[in-house]
Amino acid sequence: MKMGKAFSVAKKIVADAGSEGDVTIYVVEPARVFKLDEVQINFPPGQGFNLEISIFRGLSQVVPGKGVYCGDGCIIRDKSDEEFQSGERIMVHYKNNDTSSAQACFILLTGEFIS
Repeated sequence: MKMGKAFSVAKKIVADAGSEGDVTIYVVEPARVFKLDEVQINFPPGQGFNLEISIFRGLSQVVPGKGVYCGDGCIIRDKSDEEFQSGERIMVHYKNNDTSSAQACFILLTGEFIS
């Protein structure tokens, strides 16, 4: 089995107090297919599980399969086998349930180009 070219995408997400939205983290290059192998999310200490994160392809949530990631002083690692085609956007949906303070996290997507 031929291995593809390893690739990673990193993004810091900062969510204003009480905000919710979507951020494009990566658009797959023309004539390429990106296979997402792992998602890592670093939630700094003091977050109080207020920041919720999920990864989408268009309107479909791809990871986690159900629910949202949240944390406080931890790194969450989750496996995936999702494939994103040329031109598809990998989106991060965030929701900050803290109405008085901004919250942040660091996201790292790792995988490979399989074509």
